[in-house]
Parts: sequence; C-alpha cells; structure tokens
Amino acid sequence: MNHDSDPDFVSFPAHTRAPSQGREKEAIIISMVRSNDKREVGFLSDRRRMNVAVTRARRHCALVCDSETVAASGDKFLARLVKYFEDHGEYISASELVPDSG
Repeated sequence: MNHDSDPDFVSFPAHTRAPSQGREKEAIIISMVRSNDKREVGFLSDRRRMNVAVTRARRHCALVCDSETVAASGDKFLARLVKYFEDHGEYISASELVPDSG
C-alpha cells in the first residue's frame, strides 16, 4: 500500500534503543513486554537504559508492559517505575480492553 497518497496516514520514526539514545522526542513509547512463566525481565533491568528512555520524552511517555511479570521479577526499580506510571499517569489494563469472553 502506498501511504504517500493517504491523508490519514501519519508517519513517525521508530527506533530501538541504540539509534534514539541521547535524542529528545515529543513522545516516547517504552515497550517492556516480557511475559513469561519465569517472570524474567532480561535487559529491562538495566536501570541506566530505562532512565535514558524515560527522560527523553518532552511531553508524553507511554509504558507498555506486563505489570504482573514486572512486579514478580523482583526488580524494585522496574516495580517502582510501573507504580509511578499507575499513580501519576493514565493507567489502562489490557484486561479492560478485551471484551468479556463469558
């Protein structure tokens, strides 16, 4: 599909961690999606990386994560980060977005 002719199509840059480090943007989306039975968060536990990501947003910072995995991971920094977003931002649980299957 050619989006150049679509007036409703909005283009935006998407980067992984490396190309975007050090750059401020109007909005930042941080994906911390690590759902697993072992409740491991992997490289997300690097506080320096998360601090850089969070502080690069000028106006809006969105955090997408499995809060159960983050809370059960034992990483206190990530648990506090999720709690801060829950307390000071707009919080929507994925379960609220999924229609009742019953």
